[in-house]
Amino acid sequence: MEEDKAHYSVRAVERTLRILSSFNALQPKRTYQEIAQETGIPPSTVFKLMQLLVSAGFLESESEPGRYEVGKELFRLGSLYLVNRSLIDVAGPALERLANRVGLLATLAIRDEDKIFSLFTKSSNSPIGIIKPAGSRGAPMYMSSVGKALMLDLSDEEVGRLYPTLPSPGLTSKSFTNTAQLIADMQQSRERGYTIDDEASAIGLFCVGAPIRDSTKGIIAGISVTGVKVAMIDRLPEIAVRVRETADEISRQMGYHLDVVARAF
Repeated sequence: MEEDKAHYSVRAVERTLRILSSFNALQPKRTYQEIAQETGIPPSTVFKLMQLLVSAGFLESESEPGRYEVGKELFRLGSLYLVNRSLIDVAGPALERLANRVGLLATLAIRDEDKIFSLFTKSSNSPIGIIKPAGSRGAPMYMSSVGKALMLDLSDEEVGRLYPTLPSPGLTSKSFTNTAQLIADMQQSRERGYTIDDEASAIGLFCVGAPIRDSTKGIIAGISVTGVKVAMIDRLPEIAVRVRETADEISRQMGYHLDVVARAF
C-alpha cells in the first residue's frame, strides 16, 4: 500500500512538471486540452493538476478564461535563481578579498522568511579557522550580524511583527531575550550603517555585517565576517570599514547607485 502511494505521488509530480514544461515563448497561453493532447496525460488529470497549480500561484487563468499562463510564483522562483547566481558570481571574488584582507571568515546570505540562507562562505588564510556551512538554511535573522544586515530597512514595527517574542533564556548571556532589545540594537545598527553580533550566538565569537542592495535600492542580501572576539574587538573600526566597502562594491555591481552624501560614516 505504501509503495503504491509513493508511486502515485512520484507520478503526480512527474506529470505536474511535464505540464509546466509545456509552456514556452511560442505557446505562453494554453488550454488544458492542448496540454493533455501534447503530453498524453488524461484531460481530467491535467485539469485537476492545473487547478492545483493555479491555487499555488504557479499558473494563472484570469486574462483569458479557459487558457492558462505561468504565474507570479514561477516568476519569483526564476528571478530568485538569476539573482542568486549573479550574486554568487559577483560576490565570490569580493568576499575572498575581504576574507584574506581582514583574516576572517566571510559569508554571503539572503533572507528566507524569518531566517537566513547561506549562499557562500570564504575562509581566510588565517590560522584561526571557523567553519560555517554554505547552501543551508540558518538561524533566525536576529541571531547573526548578516541576518540583522538583511533587516536594516525594516521599521521598528516590522521588526516587532516579525519577532513578537524571543526565547528566554537565550543561547548565551548576551542573546536578546525580548523584542525591545532587538529593536534598540537595530536602531543603533541603522545609525552606524553596519551590524554586529557580540557573542549573542556563541561565546567568544564576534561578527560584523552589512547589507547588499540592487538597482531598486532594496536589500537583496547581506555579508558578514566572523572571528574570535579577542582578535577582532580592537580592530572593529577597520573591519567595519572593510565590510561596508565590500558590501558597497557588490551593491554597485548589482546595479545600486550609492548616494555618498546620504551615507553616515
